[in-house]
Amino acid sequence: MLILCMVPCIIAWNTYNYAKSCQIWNSALINYDFNKEESLLKLKEIYPVLENNPVFLTIYGKALDFGNRYPEAIAVLEKAVKRQPLSDSCIELGKSYEAEGFSEKALGCWEQAERMVPARFIPLFLTMKLHFKNREYGKAQEYAGQLLTKKIKIDNPEIDQIKREARYIANFHPPPE
Repeated sequence: MLILCMVPCIIAWNTYNYAKSCQIWNSALINYDFNKEESLLKLKEIYPVLENNPVFLTIYGKALDFGNRYPEAIAVLEKAVKRQPLSDSCIELGKSYEAEGFSEKALGCWEQAERMVPARFIPLFLTMKLHFKNREYGKAQEYAGQLLTKKIKIDNPEIDQIKREARYIANFHPPPE
């Protein structure tokens, strides 16, 4: 009989903690632009409660990435990708890998994101930029060509910027070595 009374109490307590954590999450996101460190601290506090929520993990990992906390971002985003592989999670994980110097892992993440949502420009764009940065001009130009011929589903200024950079790279003549 005692167990039957405890079960609803435990469920109610867990539900209350989850709801409170979601409120803290919302507050941290609202205040992120004003106080990044405090927001990251709040997100870290609620991490144990929301660590199985892939959307939270992606947003938290992205916030850590924006805060230049790449090793922490990698750990959180790897968990997000394992929980529910989303294109955004893979893109952000790739950015963190690149920042930490793991180019191959970054390229793998962006390739996975591109396969998930083939219409997106960002994975190809980031891949092109990384090859260009690494002076792999032939590969960069190959990706630039793909970007320039890619069909636009929803036009926006970001795609215009991506196409401008792709045109620059496609027409780039590397210096003789």
